[in-house]
Amino acid sequence: MGLVIELKRAIKGITSLVKSQWYVDHTDLINLRESLKKRLEVTEELIHLGELPEAVIEEWTEKTEQELKLLGIKIIKV
Repeated sequence: MGLVIELKRAIKGITSLVKSQWYVDHTDLINLRESLKKRLEVTEELIHLGELPEAVIEEWTEKTEQELKLLGIKIIKV
């Protein structure tokens, strides 16, 4: 479930950034947000069906963090 929480947090963070800095071109961030929303839907469905192994969840979490770091978004784990 950590992946779901992280995806939701990333989506919310991107949305807040885009809203607060409306004067900047955020095309890449918006595309990333839409990609994360699709990944979230797929992940939630797979978890619901019990078809997603924990190893895959961890791998996807790391990939998501790497993608966000490329865009300059720092991930802070609480």
